[in-house]
Amino acid sequence: MRHFFRFGFLMFLATALFALPACTDDSQDDAEDAIEDALGLEVEFNSDDLGVSTPDGWNFLFAVKLEGDDVNLVVDDFKIDLTLLDEIDGIDLSEIDHMIAMARVDGLSGFGKRLRYANKMIIKDNILRLDNKAISLLGDSIGPSGEGWYAIYYADVQNGYIRGTVECNGDPIEGAPAVVTAGGFFTYSASDGAWALPTLAGLPGVVTVSSDECVCASAVPVTDTNKNPNPKSDDPDDTPKCETFPDDTPTIDAEICVCCPPLPADDDTADDDTADDDTADDDTADDDTADDDTTDDDTADDDTADDDTADDDTSDDDDSGGIDFENGSLDGWQVTSDCAIYGISGDAHGAPFPGGSEANYLYASSGGNMVPSCTMTLTTVVPDGMSELEISYDFISQEYEEWVGSVYNDIFTVIVQGSPEYLVNRTVNNVALVNDWSEIAADSAAATIAQIASSVDAQYNPSGSSPHSNGPYQFDGHLVWGGSGDTTPRGLPENDNLGRTATVALPTDMSTITIIVTISDVGDKIYDSVGAIDYLMFK
Repeated sequence: MRHFFRFGFLMFLATALFALPACTDDSQDDAEDAIEDALGLEVEFNSDDLGVSTPDGWNFLFAVKLEGDDVNLVVDDFKIDLTLLDEIDGIDLSEIDHMIAMARVDGLSGFGKRLRYANKMIIKDNILRLDNKAISLLGDSIGPSGEGWYAIYYADVQNGYIRGTVECNGDPIEGAPAVVTAGGFFTYSASDGAWALPTLAGLPGVVTVSSDECVCASAVPVTDTNKNPNPKSDDPDDTPKCETFPDDTPTIDAEICVCCPPLPADDDTADDDTADDDTADDDTADDDTADDDTTDDDTADDDTADDDTADDDTSDDDDSGGIDFENGSLDGWQVTSDCAIYGISGDAHGAPFPGGSEANYLYASSGGNMVPSCTMTLTTVVPDGMSELEISYDFISQEYEEWVGSVYNDIFTVIVQGSPEYLVNRTVNNVALVNDWSEIAADSAAATIAQIASSVDAQYNPSGSSPHSNGPYQFDGHLVWGGSGDTTPRGLPENDNLGRTATVALPTDMSTITIIVTISDVGDKIYDSVGAIDYLMFK
């Protein structure tokens, strides 16, 4: 109750603050001091002093330091009269049109200070307060997570939530870290396995959950699915369930993420021209799609001559800090049990990865016998002195171009386990830049190798139809290299979206890392996509 009465002084304080002169540094300090006195809490209005970056798509409002019983305010009675903030320079309350989030500044092992999602907030009657429905709807993974600084942000655009549970062999997993493709926050699963994270609405999203040697990913459309059912399917099971908050924020139920130790990848099926490769055909389709990737990869492959030479002898893996696939082996890689189409291909390497002298690339596909996703993992040693991981990749899909902009797009992600940032996060919606995606002609090398011989999904791509005109079992589009001539494929241009290369920071205190590659159908198992990787390199 003492917290309730403490905040009761805010209206009185607002009147006093309006008497202050135009905001000088001194008057701003006075306003900050007055707010701290009213709250009985330490307040910070400079995000730089928190030691954590503001996530992309969000704007910093302020932060409060919660200690002792005050931590309970995160689920109980945190509120503040927004007229007080009018006196703080740089805060424009008229800009707040979308979701407001509270997150704890938390230490994330190997990655420094990061933002652990805490709770949803709303503005009502000019009072910023907790949304009391949040925990009842989103579950116990949100709420207080100990003493420390709790920062408050508002979003640039409309946001939604992905929520679900993680379990292994029917038992919930507690404390598994979960990260979302767009949103900037992480969380840990609660005792019942529940997790929830905000992400951008109107896009497909993925939450990757991992714990020790167990990994899984949940991919869903982030929208009000009651108003926007899956246009690709009449099956209601292909449209995930959705609940909305009073402010119309959608909350998508990703249901159960089965997180169990992956199986050793089958070198034979993946690697040879055998049936698996066939399914790998699909794969190779993947490859195809990967092909496209490879254009990136390619560029990446060529990017470093030593990668090239080292690539070829695998010594690359040991000597130059590179991971490539020139020896044609999946040794060390593992796959989720439902992974149907994956492998290493050397077919038409130059189609997806032009300009290089490499021969092989890794691919994984969402297709094959109505399988919704494929996750591959590799645990590897980090060479001494390396601080970043670079990838060269391509993304190939049957969803281009009729489903550009859809929230039901397939999604290709690559992440370092434990990292709050994705190395790759691609869908066919990533078409903002010129030449970002290219249609695969029916007579191109990419189309020739992009065959999905065993995939039921591919039959949704009939011969002669437009715009997907490659015929059944083939892919329609992939990423393209943004350069030309000798500049392809690796390292140029600097724009990652066109160069098809990307980098991410490595954890500072780990001598080994696990790389997680996932390709997922979103909301349905219709149409196939492939993620292809030409190389991964430590830098």
